Amino acid sequence: PKRGYWVFTPEDIDIVVTGVPIENTIISLKRGWNMVGTVGLSNLTLSVIPNQVAERPPVIWKHAELRFVHITELEPGKAAWVFVIQDTEVEI
Repeated sequence: PKRGYWVFTPEDIDIVVTGVPIENTIISLKRGWNMVGTVGLSNLTLSVIPNQVAERPPVIWKHAELRFVHITELEPGKAAWVFVIQDTEVEI
């Protein structure tokens, strides 16, 4: 639970993930870059995560563009890289 994976595939595919629903929505982030995802069917506004710095905004990888792009809100089932300046706990 509460573990993210970054998976490379040479083409678009669907990946089925099984498990139990997450009931505790408090996540622990370590100082530096962290993968953060959504819980349930709601979008996540990334500005609710404390201890971020403007110089390192949340990003997602856009494979079609071969680059990271800034993002402010996550859709359900998506994840972003978020940088925090100190260990941080947040309820998402």
